[in-house]
Amino acid sequence: SSLLTQLTNLDNKPIGFPVYISLKLSVISPVATWITSGAAVVLLIAAIIQSVRRFRRGKHER
Repeated sequence: SSLLTQLTNLDNKPIGFPVYISLKLSVISPVATWITSGAAVVLLIAAIIQSVRRFRRGKHER
């Protein structure tokens, strides 16, 4: 992929010639995506469990 760029002054008039800049795009591998998603799910479940435990503990102390 490439990006066409053009410098301009404050009046939006071009300075020099347009230039193509090559871009190297990388994609996250499916394995990394699955690992990250799995970790997010585990973290969410742990947060829910901790919240439920705090709620129950606070309820019994009253």
